[in-house]
Amino acid sequence: MILRYVSGLVALVFVVCGPVSAQTQPVETQLRINAILQDALIWTGHYEGLSDGALGQRSITAMADYQRAIGQPATGDLASEQKLHLLKAANEQRQRTGFRLVEVPQAGFSVALPTAVVAWKNNKPNGSRYSSSDGKIEIVVSRFLATEQPFRGLYEGLLALPALRPVTMKLYRSDAFFVAGENENEDYYFTARLEAGVIKGLAITTPRARRPEMSRLIVAIANAFHNSLPDYSAAAALVAERRPPAVAGYT
Repeated sequence: MILRYVSGLVALVFVVCGPVSAQTQPVETQLRINAILQDALIWTGHYEGLSDGALGQRSITAMADYQRAIGQPATGDLASEQKLHLLKAANEQRQRTGFRLVEVPQAGFSVALPTAVVAWKNNKPNGSRYSSSDGKIEIVVSRFLATEQPFRGLYEGLLALPALRPVTMKLYRSDAFFVAGENENEDYYFTARLEAGVIKGLAITTPRARRPEMSRLIVAIANAFHNSLPDYSAAAALVAERRPPAVAGYT
C-alpha cells in the first residue's frame, strides 16, 4: 500500500501546472472540477494518484469505488448529485484533520497542514517544526537560498542519511525533488521546490503503525504544497451551476 501512495505523491511533485492557452474556458473549468474531485477521492480513501484533472482509468475506478461505497451503481461516471455528495464527504474528512493554510513566518510562505493533528512546536533558523501531541508525527517547513544550499546537494544529502534505509522512492528534477524512506518504526517523506533561487522544503515523519491513515494525508499535503489548496466550495458551486435541469417525471 505504501508504494501506491508514494507513487501518487511523486506524480504530484512532478506535475507541470498552469493553463493551456489552446483550451477553451469550459474545458479549463471542467479540468479544475475534475482535479478537485480527484483530491476529494483522496480524502475519502478511494484514489491514490495525481490530481491533474485528467480522468484516466485510475480515476474512473476510484469514482466507481466511491459509488459502490455509497450504495449506487458503479458506473465510474459521477452524476452531479454524487459529485456534490463526494465534495461534502471529503470536506468533512478534511475538516476533521483541521486541514488549512498556515502561514509560516520563519520560512516566509504558507503551507496546508492538518492542524488537528500537528501544532507548532518550535522555530528553526530557516523554518518551523510542527508536531503531534505525542511527538510521533512531525512536519518541518524550511526555506533556503540556493546560494547557501545547492538544490542538488540537498537532494543528495537526504539520500545519504543513515535513517533513510531503505530509500523507497526518489526522483529529481531541476526545480523539484522527492525522497521517501523508512526504518523499522518510521516513514520519512521529503519534498522541495526551487523558485527564483529560493528552496522551499517540506519534511514529514510518521509512525509506520499509522501508515494507511498518514499516507493518504501526506498525498493531500503534497498536493497543496506543489499546487494549491483545493477549493471545495468553489467546485461545488460550479457543479451545481452545471447540473442538468430536472426532467418532468424524474427526481
